[in-house]
Amino acid sequence: MRKKKIGLALGVGAAPGLAHIGVIKSLAENNIPISCIAGTSIGALIGACYASKQNIESVEKAFLDIDWKKFISLMDSNIFMMSKGFVQGEKVKEFLRPLIGDIQFKDLEIPLSVIATDVNNGEEVVINNGPVIDAVRASISMPVIFVPVKINDRYLIDGGSVNPLPIDVVKKMKADYIVASNIVPSPSKRESSMEAKKRRKKKTKKPFSDSMLAKAREWGIKIPKSFKNISEDAPDMFSVLLQAMYASEYMVVKEKLQEADLVITPKTTHIEMLDFFRAQEVIRKGYEEARRVIKKHKRGH
Repeated sequence: MRKKKIGLALGVGAAPGLAHIGVIKSLAENNIPISCIAGTSIGALIGACYASKQNIESVEKAFLDIDWKKFISLMDSNIFMMSKGFVQGEKVKEFLRPLIGDIQFKDLEIPLSVIATDVNNGEEVVINNGPVIDAVRASISMPVIFVPVKINDRYLIDGGSVNPLPIDVVKKMKADYIVASNIVPSPSKRESSMEAKKRRKKKTKKPFSDSMLAKAREWGIKIPKSFKNISEDAPDMFSVLLQAMYASEYMVVKEKLQEADLVITPKTTHIEMLDFFRAQEVIRKGYEEARRVIKKHKRGH
C-alpha cells in the first residue's frame, strides 16, 4: 500500500507565527513525516527554512540566535513614526540570506509552494520555482510596511490578503493528509486578549508614548524631536494594521480549516506583532499545542 503523503499548511502570523517552528518540532518527534509544504508570509519563511534544512532543531536555533533588534532596525524612524511606511527590499534579503541561503526551489529537500499577492490585480500567486529567497521576500511583504517585490514582471506583496492559510495549495500538491498550523484566532479570542492587555497597561500607569519611546530607543531607532505624547489608549500603527488584517483573514481561514485533516492553533493571542524577541516562548506554545492535538488525535484513532 502506498504511504500517505502528508502536506503541511503554514499560515500568516508575524511574530506569533514563530509557533510554526514548535508545531513542526512536535510533528517530527511524533514521526509524522512532511512530504510537501505551502506557506504564506511568516509561514513561507519557516516553511522555506525547514524545506531546505529538513532539520527543525537547526531551524529553531537559527531563529533563536537572530538579533531581533537588528531586524526591527530595518525600519527607519519615518516608518516607526507613521510616515513613509516602507522597508527597502535589499535590507530584508540581507536578513533572510543566512536563514534560507541562495537555494532554488528545485533543490529543496521538501517540495514547497510560497503564496504572494499581485499588487496590481489582487490575484493569488503561487511560487514554486526560481530563487526561494525572492519568493519568501515577496510573501512576507506586508502592505504599507515593505516595498513590493518584482518577480516575472509582477509586483508582489504579502499573500495573507488572498490566502492566509494555504490548505488548498497543499491539496493541489497531491497531499493525502493535510496538517494546518493556524495562527489566526477568532475575533472574540483576540478581543478578550487585547482587553486583558489594556487592563495590565492601566495598572502600570505607564503612558503609551513612554513605552513606545523606550522600545524605539532599545531598538536603536532615532526619535524625531517633533514626536509628541500620545493618548495612553491609542493603539500603535502596527496593532491597527494587524487587527484589520486578522479580521479579514479569519473569515477566509474559517472556511479553509474544514478542508484540513488535523488543525493546530497555538495559543498566541497575547503575543504582539513585533514580539519576535519572545521567540522561545512562542515556539514553545506551538510545540505544546501541537503535542496536545496530536495526542488527542491518536486517542481518537
